[in-house]
Amino acid sequence: MEVRKYSVETEVRATNRLFKTAFNICTRQALHAQTLGFVHPSTQKECYFTSPLPEDLDTMLNKWRVYIEGTNNDTFN
Repeated sequence: MEVRKYSVETEVRATNRLFKTAFNICTRQALHAQTLGFVHPSTQKECYFTSPLPEDLDTMLNKWRVYIEGTNNDTFN
């Protein structure tokens, strides 16, 4: 029981650090569309635009991936 309590408390502290780090990396809303498309109202042509993931979002997602790789299935239950 005490081991599990320590494990949960450790996970909570690690998760809090991760959130704080993520918000320091990306201080805006983390929204991104890789591809957008629409039909132009005047020409009726299909228009598509693509955009790579911004650096701050890419960095933040990589931090999450590293964190998740170090967890097990019980972490989020």
